[in-house]
Amino acid sequence: MPTQPTRLFLAPLGVEPPAGWLSVSAGTLRGMHLPSGSADAAYVEDLPSIMRESELVVLLEELNRIVKPGGWRDSADGTNTFVGGLIRIATPDIATATRAYIDADMTYFKLALGAGADEVTPGAALAMWLSRYAPVRAYDHGSMTGAIRRAGLNGVYRSARHKSLVPDLRDQAFDGQGEHRLYFECWREATSEKEAA
Repeated sequence: MPTQPTRLFLAPLGVEPPAGWLSVSAGTLRGMHLPSGSADAAYVEDLPSIMRESELVVLLEELNRIVKPGGWRDSADGTNTFVGGLIRIATPDIATATRAYIDADMTYFKLALGAGADEVTPGAALAMWLSRYAPVRAYDHGSMTGAIRRAGLNGVYRSARHKSLVPDLRDQAFDGQGEHRLYFECWREATSEKEAA
């Protein structure tokens, strides 16, 4: 295992990282004692829904420390570009599932759940969705933004499937199940010129 990782991949057991990404479990991240600012990026897939919110905040605090600062920088041509470290989070979206339940949108549940949603009511479909995709904690835009802010990340961007600020994270290897996911990108702004470099 490299002592200076550049890209960290955190996902439930059994999910393989894309080539060039170091697979790290949430439970062992702190024990690895990775140097501050040693990672260019971290991708967190589906972990928020299987952790208590307090555990998620601790995980994001540690990633906040490990991932390099990032942010928007002015270019010579007057445009802004994103540079530096970034944390991308993909997690099931309770707001989308709730809207499908309210609208009795069984097409949504059939896409998310497969054949199991064929012969059930919208309420049963929502219960199945929660059991499969958010067994511990469900997030919407506001609750995920709050957890990110509590972890000390001062840059937050609501993203979309395959629409990352970082080109590597737009790859098809990421964001596999997009129909019912929230995508966030977050970072810690540099506090000094040395950090921004």
